[in-house]
Amino acid sequence: MNASSTSHRLTLGALWSKLSSENLVRGDLPEIALPPEHAPVVGRVLMGFLGWLSGVFLLISMAAPFYAIFDSVGAFWVIGSILLYVAWKLFTVSKHTEFLEHFAQSLSVAGQLSILVAFFSLMDKWSGRGALVIVALFCLALQTGLLLLIPHRMHRFMSSLFALCAIAVLFYEAKVEYLFPAFVAAAATVIWLSETQNLATQRDSLLRPVGYAAWAILIFVCAVGFADFIRERGTTPGYRSAALAVVLLAVVFYLTKRAKASSRGASLLGALSFSAAAFAAPGLIACAIAFVLAYARGHIRASALALVAAACYLVGYYYQINTTLMQKAVSLAFVAAILAISAFVVSRLNFASENAQ
Repeated sequence: MNASSTSHRLTLGALWSKLSSENLVRGDLPEIALPPEHAPVVGRVLMGFLGWLSGVFLLISMAAPFYAIFDSVGAFWVIGSILLYVAWKLFTVSKHTEFLEHFAQSLSVAGQLSILVAFFSLMDKWSGRGALVIVALFCLALQTGLLLLIPHRMHRFMSSLFALCAIAVLFYEAKVEYLFPAFVAAAATVIWLSETQNLATQRDSLLRPVGYAAWAILIFVCAVGFADFIRERGTTPGYRSAALAVVLLAVVFYLTKRAKASSRGASLLGALSFSAAAFAAPGLIACAIAFVLAYARGHIRASALALVAAACYLVGYYYQINTTLMQKAVSLAFVAAILAISAFVVSRLNFASENAQ
């Protein structure tokens, strides 16, 4: 038994002893199967991206001779289908090993790239906006199918990421790209806040990677300023902030449903004040949503990552403002004053609620 298993066993034993001393349970500690140990999260993410990179080289090494023999785009359809089938069989074996998982990841990547190359060749005669929409819909359908068929968490996370990228293209082509950050935030909110129900209905293995992917896209939008690349055409920048503010208020409203009326009102007032102060910087509102979701579910690392993303976004936003340093300082002071007043009002409301109790 390794150190990790021993620590789990001691924790369970101490808990059982405490329950026994209070006559809540009887007998000896039953045998509890510990969950299988996995590599660290950072290592799994890194190996996932390495699997995609190795898939590119695998596709080149396998597709080149086949394409030279058949001299047809149909060879890519055949190769892609075979590789995806083999990857699916490897992912569905009963015993997973690190080698098989990453080898199957490489096969899946190679198969997807092969199918995309074949599909792009069919789109040579298409041009304009319609072609991009068709490509995005095809990618969305492909990633959705892989999400449902391949029962592997990292593969489902990667498929969800690319499916959301395809959805972003559809939002852009529909000229409502300013709603995409709010859509991602809403998707992450629904999945993260329904984690208990998903566990009870055995849908957690499918929906959890989707929720993490949506949360990661939301952080990426904030941290690197991706929202600035999704330009709003013919609209004011406030639409994106307003949509995100609605999601933030909905999250706070749901999380405070069991709180006192005064505490709930103070929380909603704080969320509304923060949204008003950050109205010109929608990335901060998105980071606030990510932070509240992570903190509410007890994910300390994700909470810290959301704060880091907010800091990165704020630094980038500050230096991109085309104003003088004096105007920047006045703007920061104005925002700080609004937040300070809001914090004072919220604290007074909470203090009055505690005194009433």
